[in-house]
Amino acid sequence: MHAIFHTTRVLVANPSGATLYEGRGSGVPLRRMREIDPTGKTSAPVDAQRFALRLIDELEHERIQGAFGRLAVVAPPKMLGLIQGSLPGTLRGMLVATLDKDMRDSRPEAIHEELSEEAMI
Repeated sequence: MHAIFHTTRVLVANPSGATLYEGRGSGVPLRRMREIDPTGKTSAPVDAQRFALRLIDELEHERIQGAFGRLAVVAPPKMLGLIQGSLPGTLRGMLVATLDKDMRDSRPEAIHEELSEEAMI
């Protein structure tokens, strides 16, 4: 089995920003991949729905590139609903865990601990 199937992309988001992490297993710490600013390169405010769609586009682009085989999403309830409600079938089929909690400012270790029991990431 290829390593890609053991790689979990973890999206931790709220309306003010998002962080993408890579998980490689329950004994391996999450690795911070990058931050995503909801405004992108402009300073204009962006609504939560538009930001959720942008995050999904970014995840879909990474999926097409073969960057991960599983997906976990951590976000406050409203943002989580926006993301889940807009996920295409390709990403929905990779979804192994969701957590309706705002952990955007949490340490990667705390995020990993919250998710590891459910998704074994």
